[in-house]
Amino acid sequence: MPISEDYRIDALLQGDIHRWNHQWVMGTPTVVPYAFMDALPGYYAGIPANYIQPDMVSYSLVVIDEAHRVLVRQEVQQIEAAIPGLKFFETTNPDAAVIRIGAYWPTATVPSTGQYDASGMAPNMNNIVAGDPPRHSGDLWFNTSSQQYDLAATFMGYTVQPTWFANMALHELGHTIGFKHPGNYSGGAAASDISPWLPAAEDDSVNTVMSYNGDYAGPELRPYDILAGRFLYGSAAGADWVLASDGNTVVEGSALNERIALAGSGLAVDAGGGVDVAVYSDNRAQHVVTNTASGWTVSGLVGADTLTNVERLSFADGSLGLDISGTSGQMYRLYKAAFNRIPDAPGLGWNIGLVDGGLTLAQMSAAFVVSAEFTSTYGALTNVQFLDQLYLNVLARPADPVGAAWNLNLLETNAVDRPGMLAAYSESAENQAAVIGQIQDGIWFT
Repeated sequence: MPISEDYRIDALLQGDIHRWNHQWVMGTPTVVPYAFMDALPGYYAGIPANYIQPDMVSYSLVVIDEAHRVLVRQEVQQIEAAIPGLKFFETTNPDAAVIRIGAYWPTATVPSTGQYDASGMAPNMNNIVAGDPPRHSGDLWFNTSSQQYDLAATFMGYTVQPTWFANMALHELGHTIGFKHPGNYSGGAAASDISPWLPAAEDDSVNTVMSYNGDYAGPELRPYDILAGRFLYGSAAGADWVLASDGNTVVEGSALNERIALAGSGLAVDAGGGVDVAVYSDNRAQHVVTNTASGWTVSGLVGADTLTNVERLSFADGSLGLDISGTSGQMYRLYKAAFNRIPDAPGLGWNIGLVDGGLTLAQMSAAFVVSAEFTSTYGALTNVQFLDQLYLNVLARPADPVGAAWNLNLLETNAVDRPGMLAAYSESAENQAAVIGQIQDGIWFT
């Protein structure tokens, strides 16, 4: 069934759900963690060898050497350059990766069917393979007995390495981000060969790295690949990114601002840098959120997630700011310093969004000072009256003569303007102490 209505794209798409941002609309910018396998992942334990590679009856795991890793990383960078809405980061923890890259040596094969040089599995592929145990979504396996893996190999007397391996790696990485073959190369027997297909005249490696036809065209994405990749993940980088987590119990984020869909239970999440949002599909009331020494615990009906470096929680009915010393806390304290009240949830959410979008605390303070609420509440204030009001809002007492005189001099000499003074009072130790009891378990906004 057509997905994009562009035959060049549809011929390369594994399916609507076979993308790392499948919980969100097509084109959502996505960041994908990947890792090299230094040991066989636990989910392969006690299962047949053909779980790793069809037709294999015996194999030995091979740890990929640095020369091959460098080439894979170069192809990852090629994909990122061609598809701005897709970013990768390498993790040393395979349990946190969604693309796991490994290699094997075949110690025996089924002679009648031969061997694959490599194979890559599409996102969310576990859901569509029936019968034999499915290979794991996102896994990429290299056959080290393949001539294409041998970086010293030549072809008909020509030097073809290391670009031969790089081209193969790019093809398999294409599978791991959701691409299929554009032709019926196995008579429909392989999931990667499902229709629709390109017209025979266009099923060529000049158009797509996923094609089996045509001459070698270099280790970079081709025009149809770029069209399909940008359709899946977007043609421009986002202000925030979906983190591909694939139901892992260990979730690791990058330095980007990420949205993390937490569909399981008992997850261990370290979102890394940036402003990161853990997304729950049900209401806030279904969870108990607890501030701990190392982060936060979110307990639901099934289990508890432990969250580190997560700044926000998103629920079906609103959001909870965990960044009590960051943006959410700053905006909450600004309401207290400016208006001496608990923020309304919609207004707080609006202002948090402005700061997330790039406005500074100083700019927000300036907006508060000239706001209709500030003017209607306090009227026209002299500098002395302005300082008195800040003291009342933050400290609940009149200004002390020494402190007031110091700050008045700053205002009168224009060393500090009113927005700057409001920001300073808002982030003062006194104001932080005054509101911490109200926000220590998170800050609700909509």
